[in-house]
Amino acid sequence: MNARGIAEGTQVEFEVIHTTGEKTGKEYHGEFFMILDDMNLIIFTLSTEPDALLKNMKIRATFEHQTHGPITFCGLITLVEETKTGTKFHIRIDDELLYIKKREYFRPISLLKAEYSTGNNKMKYAETKNISYKGVCLNIDKDNDIVVNTKLSLKVWLSYDISVLLECSVLHITEYEVNGAEKCELGLLITDISPEDNGILVKYLTKSIAY
Repeated sequence: MNARGIAEGTQVEFEVIHTTGEKTGKEYHGEFFMILDDMNLIIFTLSTEPDALLKNMKIRATFEHQTHGPITFCGLITLVEETKTGTKFHIRIDDELLYIKKREYFRPISLLKAEYSTGNNKMKYAETKNISYKGVCLNIDKDNDIVVNTKLSLKVWLSYDISVLLECSVLHITEYEVNGAEKCELGLLITDISPEDNGILVKYLTKSIAY
């Protein structure tokens, strides 16, 4: 599949990465605005603070394809174009899209307030990047107590008055910086959840995926 296989208007989430694959901390949510040719397209976001320095940076994008399901691909930002209502990112996609890289569970961006603890430690502030039936991507301040396979309790607020409690295991850790502050992105596997909270999470995800 090439870029012409993507429907204009499809929602997409993407993060800016270094050529090494390391995260920059810049993440966006938008839609495929225009398909230019087989390998070039434009993504529109509501961000009104474009950064010209993003030109020639790489991105990693995920979207829900109408036929193939969840797909992840990488590309190169060739132009950052400011408009009155947002920003257009001109992207040249990598050849890997031709091979269709799928994700088992689509995780639309869900920036939710959360708290976590390890063992009997006090709860610490966190924010989800996304959440699915099976796992959570969690952004935290760097925490030296957390390593791969660490067990933690996670409380996530799905709205101002509704929360779910999850027991999780750390699958992977990615360190990055934002304005000099050390951060970590945790890939978590949900290992236990009560039937009641599972029902609440299912209802939330059904609504989220539908957009």
